Amino acid sequence: VLNEIQRITVDSSAISEQQQIAFTVSPTSGVSEVQSVQVDVSTFQIGFRGVYTAVLTGRPSASAVQAALNDLPSIYPLSVTVTATSTLYIVTFPDVMGNVPLLTCVSTSTN
Repeated sequence: VLNEIQRITVDSSAISEQQQIAFTVSPTSGVSEVQSVQVDVSTFQIGFRGVYTAVLTGRPSASAVQAALNDLPSIYPLSVTVTATSTLYIVTFPDVMGNVPLLTCVSTSTN
């Protein structure tokens, strides 16, 4: 038996590699956040992100509260919608705002 020796040679040329990455974006719509505000005082302000509405008096209409909130620079140029029940104002934020901080309400009554 002879000791056999084998020589293997591998030769290749360098090739510039080109990679491609493809991805698909499937947009989904967000969810409109809904918050409720209960007011038990005669004059009040509603705040969002540290900015407050003008003083609201009595039991203002939903449209008056909506206009006051939409005037806030922390909401404008977007806009909320407001509906009302006998005891609550229901504020719906646009879905593009995502998860928003809670509205705050402060009494401006002097009694």
